[in-house]
Amino acid sequence: MDDRDDAMAPFEADLASERALRALVIKLSWQPMRPDTGDLPEQIERDE
Repeated sequence: MDDRDDAMAPFEADLASERALRALVIKLSWQPMRPDTGDLPEQIERDE
């Protein structure tokens, strides 16, 4: 209908994108706390 509906359609249609975005936020939030390692807890849970 309007531009906002068209812009949001891909996100509404693909819930996996929302999960990926949340995982990215979690990953980025851990990086400042764990600067000495790449083994983040989120990466372990991501395979499930």
